[in-house]
Amino acid sequence: MAGATLRILTWNLYHGRDGLRGLGATRASTFLRRPVDDGVHVHLNRKLTGLMADLVRGWAPDLCALQEVPTAAVREIVARTGMLAVGATTGPLIGPRRLRDALGARNPDLWRTHEGNANLLLVGPALAVVPGSERAVRLNPPGEVLRAATELGLEAGELLRYLPEPRVAVIARVRAASGAEIVVASLHCHNARHPELIVRELTRASQALEDAAR
Repeated sequence: MAGATLRILTWNLYHGRDGLRGLGATRASTFLRRPVDDGVHVHLNRKLTGLMADLVRGWAPDLCALQEVPTAAVREIVARTGMLAVGATTGPLIGPRRLRDALGARNPDLWRTHEGNANLLLVGPALAVVPGSERAVRLNPPGEVLRAATELGLEAGELLRYLPEPRVAVIARVRAASGAEIVVASLHCHNARHPELIVRELTRASQALEDAAR
């Protein structure tokens, strides 16, 4: 968008949990709901998605790419930010979604990432999503995972961790008031032990963006 300035934010919400390194879930916080206090910071076994959404609203981005968003929190985030959301769910996807949402909200320290999550694109009022441009692209389809297992010699543990967890890029074309358009995406690559896996996912995402841009 020549001559235009866009304010862009990206944030991994960590399932709405506090993710301070070195301070996190303990047996007491998980099973007794006791806060964890290191004298400087406090870890609470509860979701913080409402506070996170309020921060996003205060930063007032034109575009916001969010990862590891609890699916149950999408409506709250949209309502509190006042932004339009385009999203795609990712893994793990074991069990009914409503049950996973309820269990994850009740005890975040216990369920952690197993509630399932979504990648979101939040679009501010200065931009509009071009109708029909939204798409979700899986970055690790089963065939590619098995091919990578053969070519890279993935360990059994890495393969079992990688295969059932979809990594998905959500892509959309957005239009400014001037009529100029850009293609944007929100994605979260696999936290692989093999950097080549991440390279392959990014290459697939890049190709999907180029295709959408055409």
